[in-house]
Amino acid sequence: MRNEEYNRLSESEFGASKEVVAFYAKSEVNPGEEGQKKTGILGTSLNLVSSTIGTGLLGLPLVLHVLGIVPGVIGIILSAFFGIVTGDLLLRCKNITAKENFMGMAEASYKKTGIWIVNICQIITNLGLGINYLIIFGTTVESLVATYAPQCTGKGVSTDPFFCQKWFYSLAVGILVLPFSFAKSMAKLAGASTVKVIAIITFTLITVGYFINNLIKGDLSSDINFLPDVSKPVKVLGILNIVTLSCSYQFNLMPIYRSLERRSDQRIKQCILISAILTLFVYISMALSAFLSFGSKADDLLDSFTKNNIGDVFFIMLNVAFAISCSLSFPVVFFEARNVCYELVTGNATSKDAKDEKKLSTFGYIVMVILLHSFPVAVAVFATSINNIFQLLGSTTMNCFVYLFPCLFYMKLTKGRGGLMSFAIGLLAFGIVMLIFGLWSSVLNFIEEYA
Repeated sequence: MRNEEYNRLSESEFGASKEVVAFYAKSEVNPGEEGQKKTGILGTSLNLVSSTIGTGLLGLPLVLHVLGIVPGVIGIILSAFFGIVTGDLLLRCKNITAKENFMGMAEASYKKTGIWIVNICQIITNLGLGINYLIIFGTTVESLVATYAPQCTGKGVSTDPFFCQKWFYSLAVGILVLPFSFAKSMAKLAGASTVKVIAIITFTLITVGYFINNLIKGDLSSDINFLPDVSKPVKVLGILNIVTLSCSYQFNLMPIYRSLERRSDQRIKQCILISAILTLFVYISMALSAFLSFGSKADDLLDSFTKNNIGDVFFIMLNVAFAISCSLSFPVVFFEARNVCYELVTGNATSKDAKDEKKLSTFGYIVMVILLHSFPVAVAVFATSINNIFQLLGSTTMNCFVYLFPCLFYMKLTKGRGGLMSFAIGLLAFGIVMLIFGLWSSVLNFIEEYA
């Protein structure tokens, strides 16, 4: 990558460390991003919320069921706090290296080995999330259609009409969101993020409204617990992974930062804080409302809501809102995977000099984006059961972006003398423990399913 000249400053703008640097070369941006429309504080905050809140939202009532209400809520709050800290670590690494992406930080920290590890993890994480969103979208719409279409069995069997099957809706939404995959800046996706957040809030308000209605009628579930269910240790380990990764946005922080108008550490930290507050509001209000309403049945939250218990209008609104949130999550996670693939295809990922930077022709770029976009769509269309694969990905690559990479980069770049070193060491150790627990849980679940 390019060589930047920089000077060390004595203090960061937040006064927390002495390792932040000022640099006299232009920070690195991805092709086509310079000169693009930028987003303000609100748009950037919504992009962060869009990156944070995904299909894992449905797993939060399960978190409260397995861990108990008190540890579960505390765990979600701690996850948000840890997310703020690791975001701060990444911003400090950005300042030290004058690189505004994970690739540059990895190179400055661990040379070519770091570049390849980070790039592989970025592609696996972002495309894996994209596949997950397309599959859940297809499953949600398939279930909704089956509720009202007598031709559908609700099981997605091959004898059902095409409009009764998941693959049709996964393919359809994959085609519909294709134009978003060409967006050259995260600012172009701010509108999509806004609509997604509105959809998520709609989903949450319906859930909270159902809880309030049951509270008034005195019809809440009696199947609730305030402390962990220690009789299921394997399940507890898997749930810990869901909690600790519930506020993960770090894999998309740098492209979102680059799209911020008048970008600076202070402004992006404001966005991270706003995003964390909004995310916590959605998570805690939705999880508590669902768990107190359904108890252990909330483990399958979408299946817990029926047209009989919330009425046709709210049932359709709930499912449509969740489907919209899934569809508009795809472009946001696809963005950086595409940028990394572009760098790899052109050879810029390992280029040492800006003069050696190469660009694809317009036609070549279009072909690359379409081929890359087609991969997660094809997997979503043809995949049957890949839940264990997603759990494995979540416990490894996502853990790397949330905990391991920020801490390792920071420790390496500051040579162990940074102002947040104690946080970095503690979160690195925590991330490693969660990584081990997650892998162990994934293996045990795989054995249990196929034994």
